[in-house]
Amino acid sequence: MTTRNSPIDPRIVQLGNIFTPATPIRDTKLFCGRKTLIVRIADAVNQHGMHCILFGERGVGKTSLANILANVIGAATLGEITVANVNCDTTDTYGSLMLKLMRRIITVHKTPSVGFRNASNPELRQIPASDMLPDKPVPDDVLMLLQSISANWLLILDEFDRLTDKDSIRLMSDTIKTLSDNAVSATILLVGVANDVDSLLEGHHSIERCLTQAWMPRMTHGELSEIVSEGLEQVGMKMSESDQWYIPTVSQGYPHYTHLLALHSARRALHNGRDVVERGDIVAAIVYALTMTERSIQDNYASAVYSANPSALYKQVLLACAIAETDAFSYFKAQAVRKPLSQIMDKRYDVPAFARHLDAFCQDQRGPTLIKEGQRRRYRYRFATPMMRPFIILKGIADGLIQAETLTDKS
Repeated sequence: MTTRNSPIDPRIVQLGNIFTPATPIRDTKLFCGRKTLIVRIADAVNQHGMHCILFGERGVGKTSLANILANVIGAATLGEITVANVNCDTTDTYGSLMLKLMRRIITVHKTPSVGFRNASNPELRQIPASDMLPDKPVPDDVLMLLQSISANWLLILDEFDRLTDKDSIRLMSDTIKTLSDNAVSATILLVGVANDVDSLLEGHHSIERCLTQAWMPRMTHGELSEIVSEGLEQVGMKMSESDQWYIPTVSQGYPHYTHLLALHSARRALHNGRDVVERGDIVAAIVYALTMTERSIQDNYASAVYSANPSALYKQVLLACAIAETDAFSYFKAQAVRKPLSQIMDKRYDVPAFARHLDAFCQDQRGPTLIKEGQRRRYRYRFATPMMRPFIILKGIADGLIQAETLTDKS
C-alpha cells in the first residue's frame, strides 16, 4: 500500500493496460466471457464448408472477440488454425477487400538457385497470397488460391457493415457459397453491427445453410463482474464486497463502460493509498466518465433533453427509457417506461403523460434519440445509439435523479 507522499504507484499506469475503454481487447489473458459464442465459432471452423457471421449492437465487444479468436479457439479446433483479420471500410470493394485480406496470408515458394551446382537446393521465397490474385479477383480466383494453400484458415472480415457496395456484398455471399460447395479448409467469419443477418447480407438467403449465425448480445452481469474482478486481481486489488454489483449494473451490458469505470475507480483508490475500491471511488469515476464519453453522445443527449421550460420532463422520461425493461434486441414498449418514470418522479405516471415525449425523441430535432417501429398503439422503441443508454443512466445517477440500487440485476 502506498501513502500520499510516496512515489506514484506503478499500478496506476499498469491499470491502463488492463482496463482499456478506448480500444478493443487484444490480449487473451484480459478477455472475459463469451464462452458460448466462442464454441459456436469453433464448431463452424471444425466443419469444412461452414462459415460464420457474428452480429450485434455497436459496443458489445465484437471486435475484441475477433481479435483473440486465434488463441482462444486454437485448442478447440481440429488441428492448427491460422487467422487473417482485416477491417472493412467504406472505400472497399470486393476486389480490394480480398486483396487486403490475402496480403495477410504469406505463402512459401521454391525458387531454383542460380548455377548448376545449386540446382538441387532451391531457395525458399515468401510472398503474400495477394500476389497470386488478379487485380480484380472474382470468387473463383479466391477458391483456386485457397485450394492451393495447405492450411486451416479463419478469415475474419470485421466491420462488414461498412461495406456498402451491394455488388461487393453479393460477391462475398457467392464466395462463401463457392468455398462451402468445394469444402475448402477455410472459414470466413463476417463481423458487423446489425440487428439481423439480412441487414449485413442484403437478403442473400442462398448461403443460409452454410452460415452459422451468432448473435452477440450485451454482456451479462456475471461477465462484466469477471472483467472487474480479474482485472483488479492482476494488480493485487479488489472491490469491497458490498459494491461488487455496482459497476456491472450501471454498465448495462456494455464492456466499454465497465472498463472505463473500473479503470478510474481503481486509480482513485490507489491515489488515496488503498488497495480496495470503495463506493466513493466508483461515484467519482462516474462523474469523470461523463466527461470522457464520446462528444457525439454528450451532444446528442443535450439535444434530446433540451427545453426552455424548466418543468419539462424530457430528462426524466429519457432516463426512464434507458432503465425500461427491454427484449433481447434492446427494444422496449411505452408501457415499460411507466414504472421507472414513476420511481424517478415519486409519482404515478401513465403512458398518455409521456407519449408525446417518446414521439419527440423520435424526431430529428432531438436526435433522433429513439427509433420507433411497429403500428399505432403497438409501437416499440430502441435507442438510435445503443451506447447512449448507460451514459443516460450515469448522468441520472450523477444528477441525483436515481440511485444505482434501484436498477435491476445486482446478482
